[in-house]
Amino acid sequence: NTLGAAIPEIGSFPYAPGERQWTGPSLFIKGSQSAYINKHTLAPMESFFPKFQLETLDAGHWVHGDRPVEFKELVEDFIGKP
Repeated sequence: NTLGAAIPEIGSFPYAPGERQWTGPSLFIKGSQSAYINKHTLAPMESFFPKFQLETLDAGHWVHGDRPVEFKELVEDFIGKP
C-alpha cells in the first residue's frame, strides 16, 4: 500500500535543531488530551520556530476535527482576519 510504504518519510524531519530556523510568527494548536506536543517537544519547537505561539484547545490530537469552530477562530486571529 502506497501510504503505508511512505510512513517513514512522512514521519521524518530532515533537519537537526539549529540547522534551519523560521523567524517569522508560527502558530501551533495543541489538543489538551493529546501528548503529541509536550514538555519534550517545546525546546525543539522553539529552536526551529523562535517566535512560535502555542494555543491549547480541549481536544484530542485531531484538534481541527474535534473543535473546528475554535480552531478556525484561532487561525483567523493569528493571520489577522476579522
